[in-house]
Amino acid sequence: MSYGSLFLFRCATFLTDSMGTQKFSLEELSGYDGLEGRPAYIACYGKVYDVTNSFLWQSGKHQVLHLAGNDLSNELLDAPHDMDLIERFPVVGVLIEKGKIGS
Repeated sequence: MSYGSLFLFRCATFLTDSMGTQKFSLEELSGYDGLEGRPAYIACYGKVYDVTNSFLWQSGKHQVLHLAGNDLSNELLDAPHDMDLIERFPVVGVLIEKGKIGS
């Protein structure tokens, strides 16, 4: 295992609580934008969902209005669908406030 891989592994372990839930800051979430082969994650009401395999989120975009790698809680208020549609996607973690990592 390279030093870089070891560092990433330790960071991921640190950011995962005893229940196995990964914690994301907004800055970290922004790296999951669905571009250049990266996974597409969105946050909504504190949960982080993996929308990578959805045909509605190709290239990290949804309906040309929404971008993966962001907290879309406010945008859901104007969406033509409810939270139940978002909840069909796998939850991969929780969104945390900056400065609360490891708390």
